[in-house]
Amino acid sequence: MSLLKLSCPAGLALAILFSVGWAPAAQEADQNDGSLLGACFKAQTLVDKAIADLQKVDRDISNDDRMIQKLEDIIAQARQKDNKQAESTARELLLKARSARRKNEETRAALELRRARAVASLGVIKNRMSSEAGSKPRVGGFVSDFSGRVQVNKKNGETFGLTSADIGLLETGDSLLTYGASSVEFQALDGRGTVKLGEYSELKLEEDSPERQVVELARGRLYSAVDKADDFAAMLESKMGQYRDDLIALPGMGQERLEALQKRLKAWANRKFQVSRGGSCGAVRGTKFSVEAKGDETEFAVYEGAVEVGDLEGRKTVLVEAGFKVVVTKDAISEPVKIATVDNWWEK
Repeated sequence: MSLLKLSCPAGLALAILFSVGWAPAAQEADQNDGSLLGACFKAQTLVDKAIADLQKVDRDISNDDRMIQKLEDIIAQARQKDNKQAESTARELLLKARSARRKNEETRAALELRRARAVASLGVIKNRMSSEAGSKPRVGGFVSDFSGRVQVNKKNGETFGLTSADIGLLETGDSLLTYGASSVEFQALDGRGTVKLGEYSELKLEEDSPERQVVELARGRLYSAVDKADDFAAMLESKMGQYRDDLIALPGMGQERLEALQKRLKAWANRKFQVSRGGSCGAVRGTKFSVEAKGDETEFAVYEGAVEVGDLEGRKTVLVEAGFKVVVTKDAISEPVKIATVDNWWEK
């Protein structure tokens, strides 16, 4: 799996940085591993969720099969008794049951692909954690899912399109570009934040520091869900308890190193996540929000928590709370107004 590069001019803050005080030759590798520890747990969470969702849809398909069989038996009995009304009613229900089964089969195929991608991401992350590659750039996130045509632009100039098997790590300076009827999802902020980019959009991983992680949105729209610090910490504790032995067994890991990486991950848990575009930016610590570039305007809409929106110079900031949005232009930031309707495009 190759590393990805996000290419887009506009901003969003994403940061995954960690340094652990190992021997000098391993320090930068440990910075990577510190960030990768959070990413590892997030990838494992995605695997676990996909498996649970698959189990549920398998139960639904089994129920569909039982219903289909039952309706076919009813139709056969109604035909024997020449009960046309009962047969007609059962046939209508049978059509609905078969339609429901087809939809569940489609859902299962999508979930299986998502599970496979999460497993692939977990493997890539563990491989990087196992390596003593001190010369490798720090990891800022990883692609967890996509649909349609998505282009990756690496900082080193390499450009390629994602394929069904392409899930990889993102570094500062990398960019993502989506085309029509396409989207891409990646995990940022050490696995604490999920970002989904809509169609005809460009995004660049711009900054990665101890204080913040920033992404730029050049055009299009994005949706982001950032876990609250306490929720993220609870997830880390849970996954560490579940998978400590597996991680310790990784080549080059060991208990002492893993504990140091865990300590580094906790120390960075309160970093800000920022999205910027042009002269504006939105900073969050835990919330759900969207950003959309509309010509010379940028709209920040908040669905949970709060986002502080302002200009890059810090001359003016507006606190946008859940259920409200603001529009930022080159010269001004509007006052928050109530969100009338929510498209929920990121769920489609």
